[in-house]
Amino acid sequence: MEVLDSHLHVFRDERIGVLAQGGEKSVGFAGTLEEVRAILDRGRIQGVMAIAMVASELARRLEMLGWPRDLSSAQRAGREEELEGKLLAAVLRESEWICSATRGDERVEPVVFAAPTLAGDAVAADIEDKVEHYGVKAVKIHPALDFVLPTHPGYRPILEIAQDRELIVISHGGDSEGGPYESEVDHCAPKNFASVLGEFPRLRLVVAHVGYPYLQDFVEMASAHSNLYTDLSFVLSREGVEMEALLRAIRSIGVDRVLFGTDFPYFDPETCVDRLEALGLSVEEMETISWKNPVRLFGLSG
Repeated sequence: MEVLDSHLHVFRDERIGVLAQGGEKSVGFAGTLEEVRAILDRGRIQGVMAIAMVASELARRLEMLGWPRDLSSAQRAGREEELEGKLLAAVLRESEWICSATRGDERVEPVVFAAPTLAGDAVAADIEDKVEHYGVKAVKIHPALDFVLPTHPGYRPILEIAQDRELIVISHGGDSEGGPYESEVDHCAPKNFASVLGEFPRLRLVVAHVGYPYLQDFVEMASAHSNLYTDLSFVLSREGVEMEALLRAIRSIGVDRVLFGTDFPYFDPETCVDRLEALGLSVEEMETISWKNPVRLFGLSG
């Protein structure tokens, strides 16, 4: 069975990757490109969509926590301007890194990250640049990581470019339990994407993790919006997920709109393949989810 991992995270070095996992390796991986290539070399997984992200909103909040309370308005404005420039530079630098580091390896497709709370024109221009120079096919957004809803106005230029350029947008889906972005609001609950899908009818949006734990909500959303897709990253390996309910949800959504994904380095990709094979899908359904759908959706050579 050919397999393409449609949802995998990579980090520029081991220190950053381990930090992103809370300070220790979840299942023995740091999340580096070298580890990904070693997995690919073993041959069980033939390709990956490699997502690079920057937790800009978390960085902003942590930085501002350390500011003196007695800053004047002018001093605070100056610091905020400097901080915004630094955060934007970090996002653009990561975008350039993932594209340049994967260039020449047909097994690894770069996915750039777009933050809605930074300068929208600059983020949009960077996406355009990466499409032109690197042939980028997908953009990652994470409303929960930015503590905003998918309807945040900062997403508009990003979604407009994605729709016009026929890029795939991949978003976190479901709750935020246990993550560094945990909050009382589930920003990425499936129903929060309804107006986005309606306003951008040609946009192909992958709301990841089948919106877990909101499986039924996702099924209802999929029936109303043909431009909604999902992936099995995280949900295949999360403790407490009832596999029969997941299988029913996949078939209710339609296997032609479900992609295989792992959420590496938080989970072992090859263990995720084992879980896919044990899910109860037919051979044809597994082939559709593991290879045919991502090749078709991302416009890859099969």
